[in-house]
Amino acid sequence: MALMFPPAPQVAVSTKDLVSGGRLVQRELITHEGFGKSGADRGLATGQLARDVWEGWDRDGVLRPLAFYVGFRQTQRVEGSYPTPLAQADDASGERVQAGYVFRDEKDFRPWSDYEYTIDAYSQVQPLYSEWQLLALPLVLDGDYMRVPVTVLADDDAALLEWASGGWRELAKSHAGGRQMVHDNWLPTIKILLRLQARYWPYVSGTSKVLYGKDPQPGDRPTLDAMWLEYQGATAEDALAEMGIGTEDLLALYEWLASRVESGADPEKHLRSLTHLLPRRRAERARGQSRQALDLYDACELVRLGSTWSSPAIFCPTPTRATSSIDRLRRARCARTETRSWGRYASKA
Repeated sequence: MALMFPPAPQVAVSTKDLVSGGRLVQRELITHEGFGKSGADRGLATGQLARDVWEGWDRDGVLRPLAFYVGFRQTQRVEGSYPTPLAQADDASGERVQAGYVFRDEKDFRPWSDYEYTIDAYSQVQPLYSEWQLLALPLVLDGDYMRVPVTVLADDDAALLEWASGGWRELAKSHAGGRQMVHDNWLPTIKILLRLQARYWPYVSGTSKVLYGKDPQPGDRPTLDAMWLEYQGATAEDALAEMGIGTEDLLALYEWLASRVESGADPEKHLRSLTHLLPRRRAERARGQSRQALDLYDACELVRLGSTWSSPAIFCPTPTRATSSIDRLRRARCARTETRSWGRYASKA
């Protein structure tokens, strides 16, 4: 199982730092229902998982939410306000609390009922995951089971007991121990991808989020490109320094992610030179293992850009070197692409 863990070093940045710094605007955290649906789109059996399963994974350290949100959460974002408390809510004790995030890496495990809140007499809980955690989801699901020979299951109870009492028990204990290490071993990689997405996700997806300016007034429209804010506030070197890692760490992570593709994660690898030219929306309609492969390619591209770009210019960054004609095509397309404006599309200024 150790081979399934990426070689990312420990990073200095916390989830709270990433959220409060606006690093997640380009790709927001999603609830466990949305995360489960995204897993189902990738051919994984997560579409109808009960809350108890998700909570058990959190308790055992298999797959933990990055945060919980208490209160009503909406996607509107205002420059310099990440996150903005939006409502009052009732916690499990019945007290009124200010709505906001509770970051999982700052707290020991607590029953999810402690994070429940009530709005309009409806009690709910909002554990929040990053879509980058979908990279580890197949390992999480595989870790819940072990293979038992069908001849053992078809035999009497004594045969099954003998099989389980032998060397397989130690193997099962080792398997269970490795299962409980999944989240902690993947978390540094998830944080690296979350930080890099603020700079490079528009170049992967072809769209960038648009924010409201400071102190928006009723009737105002979002006009501020989140990518512009990122490039205005930090350089590529600043981003790496913020995480406490170097280019060599990103290169090692890139090679590991690329090896996953080479080992068979993409069933259509022989068509990749064509499929990666598809429009982004068309590519995202892929399902099953092909959609899992797209997640890997996206992660590879973020890490590659993070390791090869330095001090890009504001608005339309240019890499220090053009690695291929595909890179040049993507940059040209990004310069003229439409910019996402909370569900609507408007031409980029």
